[in-house]
Amino acid sequence: MNKLAKRTAAVLLSQALLLSAAAFAEAPVTEEPAAAEVPAAEAPAAEAPAAETAAVELKDDAAVMTVNGRVFTVNDFKSAAYYLYSNQYTQTPTDYSLAYSFLLQDEMYHYGVSKLGLDQFTEEETAGFAADAQSEWDTAVQSYVDYYKTGSETEEELAKLEESANVYWTSMGYTVEDIAEELKAGKIDSRLRDYIIKTYGLEVSREDVETQFAALVEEDKSIFEENPTMYELYQNYYQYDSYYIPNGYRGVLQILLAVDETLLNDYNTKLAAYESQQAAAANPDAAADTSNPDTTDTGVAPDTAETAVTLEEVEAAREAALASVQDKIDEIYSRLESGESFISLIPEYNIDPGMQSEEYLASGYMVHKDSIVYDPAFIGAAFDENMTAIGSVSAPALGQYGVYIVYYLRDAGGPVELDDSLYASLENNIVSAKLNQKFVELVAEWQAESEITYEAETFTTLTGLQVVDGQVVFPESEAQ
Repeated sequence: MNKLAKRTAAVLLSQALLLSAAAFAEAPVTEEPAAAEVPAAEAPAAEAPAAETAAVELKDDAAVMTVNGRVFTVNDFKSAAYYLYSNQYTQTPTDYSLAYSFLLQDEMYHYGVSKLGLDQFTEEETAGFAADAQSEWDTAVQSYVDYYKTGSETEEELAKLEESANVYWTSMGYTVEDIAEELKAGKIDSRLRDYIIKTYGLEVSREDVETQFAALVEEDKSIFEENPTMYELYQNYYQYDSYYIPNGYRGVLQILLAVDETLLNDYNTKLAAYESQQAAAANPDAAADTSNPDTTDTGVAPDTAETAVTLEEVEAAREAALASVQDKIDEIYSRLESGESFISLIPEYNIDPGMQSEEYLASGYMVHKDSIVYDPAFIGAAFDENMTAIGSVSAPALGQYGVYIVYYLRDAGGPVELDDSLYASLENNIVSAKLNQKFVELVAEWQAESEITYEAETFTTLTGLQVVDGQVVFPESEAQ
C-alpha cells in the first residue's frame, strides 16, 4: 500500500495546508467498520501517471530534496501528487508544487510529534492497537463471508470462504499491520490536539461562541432573507443548515386523512390535466409543437381535444373525494370545538408518518407561502383564511395524498435557536480554527529548526518552483 495512504493525513489541503480538525479526531478503536466501509486501496505509486511536463525526463530515483536526512525522490513526489489527485484535492495528478507542500508539511508533522514524544507507546499500548486492528480485520472478513454465504455451507466451505476473504482484503492492499498503524496515527493526532490545547490554553468563551453565531446568522440572513425559494433549495437538496430562517415561515402540524384511492386518483388526474390545459392556453406558442403535423393552432392534438377536462369536472371529483371522508372531517372539527387538542387527535386519524416524529410534533413542518417542497394544496391549507393566529385550524383541503387539516403551531422566522447541540458544534469549530492557527505556527518553528536542502535543478524542473538562496520561492498567488 502507498505509504501516504497508511495514515490519516494531518493536513487540510489548501494554499496554507492547515492541520484539519478531522485529522485530529481520535481513531475509532472501538467501532469496527463493516466491509463495505473500508476505503478502496490507494493505487500504487508505480501506477501514478507519468509527469506531463519536462519531469518525464527525470529518473524516478533522482533526489529532489532532503529533510532532516530523509531524501525525497521524484517517485515520492509522483506518489504524493497522485494521492492528492485521487482524493480530489487537486484537479491534475501532476501538481508537483502542491505535492511538495504536502510532503514538507507531513514531514514537519512527524518531526514535531517525535520531538514532543507524542509518537512513543508502551508495549501494552502497542499490543492494544494490534488487538483492535485484528478485531477490525476479523469483522471485515466476517462481513465478506456473510455476504457470500448461503447458509447451507459445510465447515470446510466456510473455511474456504474465510480464506477467500483474507485473500480479497490483502489484494486490496490491506494488512492487520496497516490497520494498527492507522489506529496509532489517530492516537498521535489526538495527543497533538490535547498537547496544543493544554500548552497554549485555547479556551473558548461564551462570548466567542455568541459572536461567531451572530456572524453566521447575518451571513445567512443576507442570502436568504428575501429568497425563501433559495433557502428551501439549500435546506432540502444541498443539506445546508442555515442559521437564519426567512420571515414568513410557520411551523404547522397536520392530520392527513386517507381517501379512497380511486377517488383520489380521479381528482389528481383531472386536476393535472386541467392545469396543463390552462398553461397551454396561457402560452400557446410554447405548447404548440410545430414539428408535429398532428397538432392544431392551439397546441392540442386533435385526438385529445375532445377529452379536455373542464373546471366543473375537477370540482365534481374534488367534492366526491371530500364527501367520502366527510364524516371523519365533521368528527374531527366537532372534537376540536369541544376542547380536545389537535395533537391528541393526530394518532387516531392521521396517516402521515412524519407526524409520528417527536421532532416534527415539537416544531412542525416549516412552511412558507412560497414553499416549493410541499403539495400546493398543503401550502394553501397552511395559509388559508382561517389561519390568522397561532392555534388556528385550516379548512379541509384535498391534495395529492389525501385531505389535509392543518394546525398553526408557531411562527418560525429569524435566527435559529442557539441550543446546546449547536453551541457545542460552534465551540468545536472555534477550537479547531485556533488549533489550526497554532499548528501553522508550530510548523514554522519546526521548519526553522530543520535542515532542508534542495536539488535545485531537479526541484525546479519537477515543480516549476524556483530555489533562491536555499529557499523555495512561490508565486504571489501561492505564497505559503
